[in-house]
Amino acid sequence: MRSDFSLLPRRADRHRLNRWSCVTLAAVLLLFAAPAPALAQQPVGGTVVDAATQRPIAGAQVAVQGTQLGTLTDNRGRFLILNVPGQQVTLDVVMIGYRAFSETAQAGQVDLTLALTEAAISLDEIVVTGTAGGQQTRAIGNAVGKVTADALEEIAPAMSIQNMLGSQVTGVRVMSSGGEIGAGGVMRIRGASSISLAATPLVYVDGVRVNGEDNTSLFGGIGFDSGGQPSRINDFNPDDIESIEIIKGPAAATLYGTEATNGVIQIITKRGNRGAPRVNVTMKQGANWMTDPEQTFPSTWYTCSGVSQTAPVPEGADPAAFDRYRCNAGEIVEFNVLAYDREVFGNEWFTTGHAQSYGADVSGGSEQVTYYFSSDWDRDEGFLPYNWSYQL
Repeated sequence: MRSDFSLLPRRADRHRLNRWSCVTLAAVLLLFAAPAPALAQQPVGGTVVDAATQRPIAGAQVAVQGTQLGTLTDNRGRFLILNVPGQQVTLDVVMIGYRAFSETAQAGQVDLTLALTEAAISLDEIVVTGTAGGQQTRAIGNAVGKVTADALEEIAPAMSIQNMLGSQVTGVRVMSSGGEIGAGGVMRIRGASSISLAATPLVYVDGVRVNGEDNTSLFGGIGFDSGGQPSRINDFNPDDIESIEIIKGPAAATLYGTEATNGVIQIITKRGNRGAPRVNVTMKQGANWMTDPEQTFPSTWYTCSGVSQTAPVPEGADPAAFDRYRCNAGEIVEFNVLAYDREVFGNEWFTTGHAQSYGADVSGGSEQVTYYFSSDWDRDEGFLPYNWSYQL
């Protein structure tokens, strides 16, 4: 019996099948040869708490080990780090007063709870000495005094850096050279230690040396040159300063040379931090006046010649007030020029000066770049009309 049915394809069909088989095989090979797509980067977040009280810890530093990624916890102890590479990372948590803590987490976890244990140990303080990087205080061999500007500004805001240093660091003395507004004082660290060189300490701002010379008179305060020049160190706004480190003693000369025999003042300004923009606005108001100037300047006693009894009233004077100053011949009279000028002519030699300061700063940044911008306007007026200081 003959049958037209056959399991084998015809010749034309076999050619067509072979062609499609080759195309399919090539597509499969390309699929396996293509590189795998990059894994999506995910965030990691959670809460840092105290292991004993379970209270959130603010200001703890959380960093991804082996990377530059990191952040600080907020007031609720929360943190969030974006774009974490890989599927599994190790988080390092550091906080003063607690033991260092490490935890392994999976990328995408945002509900971590990291508990820190209190540590009853003292940490080595790190200071910036103008060298390549920070050093431990005990490794320097110098006496280093440190001032945290933010803490002092919260207690009692300082109008100038010299005022901030004068009463906060042991061995640092700021001597006023006059009462003029904006005048700089003479700074000494443990007194003068050189006969031939200047006794002024060196001043560095973020590693750059600035002019910190004394603003004293060449004529010892005689005449117009009375030592009332402004100090260049006071050009910096205390609100823009992070901290101030002072190296005391002649050992500072090993780092900065012979001129540093009288010590070094290192000013570290604020930097921008990663996060959303933060804006701070400050305003300071004050007044300058002389307390009871008529008693400060003593009166003069003289014997009246009798001329004032018949003297005419001066132009612009109050007749009633002028009559009270008339005297008879031979009478011993007390005369206070400030009281006389105020009562008779209505003139005030000393006034109340208005001291005002306004400032604003904005800071923030991303993982790649941080920024900090600030602007300030100051105007101080003394109790004399011609004594004022302006700064922008």
